[in-house]
Amino acid sequence: MPWTVSRNDECPASRPWAVIKDDDGSIEGCHASEADAQAQLVALNIAESEGRAYESIDFRPPEGVAEEAQRGLDWRREYGRAAQRSASHVHETWQADATSRQRPHDA
Repeated sequence: MPWTVSRNDECPASRPWAVIKDDDGSIEGCHASEADAQAQLVALNIAESEGRAYESIDFRPPEGVAEEAQRGLDWRREYGRAAQRSASHVHETWQADATSRQRPHDA
């Protein structure tokens, strides 16, 4: 979206330099100096180009991730809470499993 810097009567006399959006003529900002207006113009151009840098990236999660997330949401709806177990429960289960797999020590 291109912008132009020029003096504009719609800006206050103390800030006569405007950054104007070319497609609709709206004023993005009024500045005391042309240099300040040019600085805003540069910032707008950078912000716009950074926004376009991500247009080619597909941010949708992989199908399997989306399915698992939906399953979690369904469980939350069905059971009224998150389906995730606490870390301490997982640790206790792991310890119990590890203990049951240990071989008795030779006496």
